[in-house]
Amino acid sequence: MHIRGIIATHPDVQGPTSETLLRAIGESVDCAQTCMACADACDAALSELQ
Repeated sequence: MHIRGIIATHPDVQGPTSETLLRAIGESVDCAQTCMACADACDAALSELQ
């Protein structure tokens, strides 16, 4: 489910969802995925050194 759909299921949401909010959430998710990939790569590199 996309972010817009998830927000739309909340019972207190009325009317359209802010495009700025949707963009900020999307960018935050992208950032978190990048950070996880970087952390995984660092962990793998450290494991190879041991």
